[in-house]
Amino acid sequence: MAHRIAIISDHRLIAWAFRKLIVQRPTLEAVAELTFDDNLERSLASARAEYAILHFDCLPAMAAALITRAGQFVALPRQLIMLPAGRLRLATELANRGTGSVVLNSDSVERLGASLDAMVSGRFLHSPIIETELTRLAAQGVDEIDDEYKDPLDALSPREHEVLRLISQGMSKRQIAEQLSLSVKTIDNHATSLMSKLDIHDRVGLARFAFREGLVEP
Repeated sequence: MAHRIAIISDHRLIAWAFRKLIVQRPTLEAVAELTFDDNLERSLASARAEYAILHFDCLPAMAAALITRAGQFVALPRQLIMLPAGRLRLATELANRGTGSVVLNSDSVERLGASLDAMVSGRFLHSPIIETELTRLAAQGVDEIDDEYKDPLDALSPREHEVLRLISQGMSKRQIAEQLSLSVKTIDNHATSLMSKLDIHDRVGLARFAFREGLVEP
């Protein structure tokens, strides 16, 4: 009997790519393609999914919070989690917690397939760069990643995350205010808070940070 896998992603291309990987494996079956707007617990139960692939794209603060509770969130024994390449710190934290196999969207197709195979055989296989980081932490005797290692985006509110993304797209404060139906003063307050939390004190620096973290395409 084929292993039943649900694909959870808001990105159609990523869902399609994982479906292709699953179709190539006779022992696997894609039984559902869901988004994070769906009632996941009910949909997964209805599909009788044994495993889940979770793909998080831009990762606003609340999405990152969902990932850190992924075991309870999806309530499945095995998961494959894909994050943007710029989110190495969060990816390493999740891998260190044993949340599931953790991969990056920069990984090769062969590595993604290998991680998929590992998931259904009861093993974890992370991205090579994550494996390297875990080895480094183990050599240092680090059992848990401390606060200094936490992802800086986790400190941002969903609104600050949105303002950061729009700033990185080159929009002025007035343009952002119009798009979000807020006052320019409110946007200015959000921008000031962003700079304080991220310790970045100009718009160019914020844009570079957003590109590096994979929030927007350069």
